Amino acid sequence: MSKIDVDSVGQTREGTFKYDWKMSALYNLGIGA
Repeated sequence: MSKIDVDSVGQTREGTFKYDWKMSALYNLGIGA
């Protein structure tokens, strides 16, 4: 997680948004939603 946070620093809002939805999708899959 920390690596993604570091990579997202300085990125555009679009880049951050892409990370956000990917993390949300992975989280939902992880909890079986």
